[in-house]
Amino acid sequence: MHRSIEVLLFAAIRDAASTDTLNVPIDDQTTAGDILQAVAEQLTGVAAIVQISRLAVDGKYVSAGFELASVNVNETEFALIPPVSGG
Repeated sequence: MHRSIEVLLFAAIRDAASTDTLNVPIDDQTTAGDILQAVAEQLTGVAAIVQISRLAVDGKYVSAGFELASVNVNETEFALIPPVSGG
């Protein structure tokens, strides 16, 4: 079954998308790494930043191998967090 999730965007990624969110198609085998790849493919101008960003699921960073099937995607917040600098 194919469906999509809404991913919150921040900083340069949000600016490149000209929106605060991006819909990403998923299926039963989708991982966090797949989400990063899908966003990079949709936003080619910031693909390099997306590839070094982290996906947060309900406010917690997850690894690239995190399987979305392990959460109820309809009740879960997904956010793409780019690297931050500063002290």
